[in-house]
Amino acid sequence: MLLRSSSTPILNSWLHNSTTGSGSGSSPEPDSLPQLTRTRSVCLITSLDDRIPPTRNVYDSDPKDCGKPKKGKPLKLPATPKPVKAEEIADRKRMTQTLVAGGGGGGGVCGGGRGSDYGSGSQDPGSWHGIESTNAYYEMMIKANPGNPLFLANYAKFLKEVKGDLVKAEEYCGRAILANPSDGNIYVLASYARFLWDAESDDEEEEEDELWFILLFSVPFSDVLVARAFTGTYGINYGRISDNIPPPESVVTLLKAAKIKNIRIYDADNGVLRAFRGSGIEIIIGLPNEFLRDISISQDRAIEWVKENVEPFIPGTLITGIAVGNEILGGGDVELWEVLVPAVRNVYNALDRLRLANHIEVSSPHSEGVFANTFPPSAGAFKESLLPYMRPLLEFFAQIGTPFYINAYPFLAYMSDPSHIDLNYALFRSNPGIYDAKTNLHYDNMFDAQIDASYAALEKVGFGNMDVIVSETGWASRGDESEAGANATNARTYNRNLRKRLLKKKGTPYRPKKPVKAYIFALFNENLKPGPTSERNFGLFKADGSISYDIGFTGLVPSSTSSMKVNSQIFVCVFSAAVVFTTKLTNNSLSENLLYIIYSVLRIHVSI
Repeated sequence: MLLRSSSTPILNSWLHNSTTGSGSGSSPEPDSLPQLTRTRSVCLITSLDDRIPPTRNVYDSDPKDCGKPKKGKPLKLPATPKPVKAEEIADRKRMTQTLVAGGGGGGGVCGGGRGSDYGSGSQDPGSWHGIESTNAYYEMMIKANPGNPLFLANYAKFLKEVKGDLVKAEEYCGRAILANPSDGNIYVLASYARFLWDAESDDEEEEEDELWFILLFSVPFSDVLVARAFTGTYGINYGRISDNIPPPESVVTLLKAAKIKNIRIYDADNGVLRAFRGSGIEIIIGLPNEFLRDISISQDRAIEWVKENVEPFIPGTLITGIAVGNEILGGGDVELWEVLVPAVRNVYNALDRLRLANHIEVSSPHSEGVFANTFPPSAGAFKESLLPYMRPLLEFFAQIGTPFYINAYPFLAYMSDPSHIDLNYALFRSNPGIYDAKTNLHYDNMFDAQIDASYAALEKVGFGNMDVIVSETGWASRGDESEAGANATNARTYNRNLRKRLLKKKGTPYRPKKPVKAYIFALFNENLKPGPTSERNFGLFKADGSISYDIGFTGLVPSSTSSMKVNSQIFVCVFSAAVVFTTKLTNNSLSENLLYIIYSVLRIHVSI
């Protein structure tokens, strides 16, 4: 594995010039707000001020939707609401009534059953204008009434069922509970518990369905399929330049607990491949750079390598791709540039001869060093000196259906010139962003801009239809004094916000219909990596298996009680609902403050 600092040159053309500096003009990230973290792929954050006085409201919930938690099916988008023009709203009261309605059909607050269509009319389903109009009204009313639990609860339901924004929906559902703890509405609590349960299973069931679809159709139509190496949108790089990280068997446990379905390794270690047998985790293995010369001149050697490092482990181990080399083009060894395409062809031909080419993708990831220009994104272009090697590689990848893999690091761009790059722009935080005059597109984060620069470069050489996948991206949690921005706070912010962004399964401004897919660098801190301090501190997990910082994952060795967070959240909600239900049946006035006390104490002790 090549060093991030040396193998991924940062171009001055990448730099985002901002008059705001690294902090001014942007809203600080709400790290100090209470956070309801969890151990799944949705992060729950509450931002309600505790000083908001409680109010009592009757929630428009159907008790039948607030039963015991049960496994939910993947969310379905209801029919789109009819857009309401401002001039059609007679007064504020009418708007309030519309928002409070929250959909018919008996949907439970914060995530019960599917509600009604939020209105009738001839608007086409899926109209973004209608959804955004309704969203704007909710935001307006909540801004005017931030402590109104009814608005908060119904907005959470709208976010979950209509917009499909689970992260924000969970936030507002939690705010609805905290907005009026003295009321202890049983339906809100039960629905919140169900929301946690359903949301926990949604991603897992969706990805399982996706995997079964691939397995089902790969058998009868294997001779026409193009190999696919990525399920979902989130993966991670499993580097092992270390003498103190957990064994592969424990890594499997760690990844399954985190529901991570995709990994990349930088070799084809047989012990790792044996450990992952039966795990259901998809693996891209690596053909290290030092093997390229040998493989490029001998088809037989390529076949031998595949027979030794791939064939014995499938289908038990889900080897879905082979990365031939890493960051070759633009690197310091020009001889490797010349042998890359022959090596790639020989590996593919070896797979084809062994009848594996339709199941295992052949790729080769690149660094940002392959670009001559990347700012603004529409100006993205490959270096002229690399085109004699890049063009034939892209031509072959286009023939076999391989995406363009790029190692994109906003961290390295910021580190190269922190005085001219807005840190918030690099960390997905609030910032003015940049405007691309050629495409008339606005970018509020560097990650998306880097991907779209890749699309622009591909277009310029005739490969505009090729997909782009981020093979590496991450942020160092420690660094030398010269490595600006390398600290745990920034690393947590980048990786947490990146995870949220990927889980939304949305595209970039230039390719909005192509969901972004990325492998995070890296799984562990690697203590034996050479180079600056940052090289040894990219891991989401420490060497002992505990989390480096909290972005919603659970470590092998709990650094806190984080391993019980999701179940604890469900327990708090269900238990609190039961207390309120019992006290209301007995007309016991104790319910007025009991819920708030129980919820607050449990929330502190389980750190939700």
